[in-house]
Amino acid sequence: MAAEGSEATAPGSGKTAVVVGVGPGLGIAIVNAFAGQGYTVVAAARRAAALETLPFEPGPGRMVPVGCDATAPDDVERLFAGGEAHGPVEVAVFNAGTFERGDVVDT
Repeated sequence: MAAEGSEATAPGSGKTAVVVGVGPGLGIAIVNAFAGQGYTVVAAARRAAALETLPFEPGPGRMVPVGCDATAPDDVERLFAGGEAHGPVEVAVFNAGTFERGDVVDT
């Protein structure tokens, strides 16, 4: 609890988190958890426009949507360089994955 006359500071205030592979499930939940702690969250998905439709709950933090192909090293490098513009990156979460269809016996 903050002393009378002072404001409580969120633990992530002034800090940046980068989350790669943000989608409608675990990805946005991770973003919301960090934003709820006050982080600026650089949220990356293949299509930045898709991030605008997710149920973001800012809390004291905010989300910065960025398009990024996690399989392209240049994209990932640009992502982190852009993240640093919001402050030092304190946390990085790689939630991106790949999916290959096939029969269980073939995989």
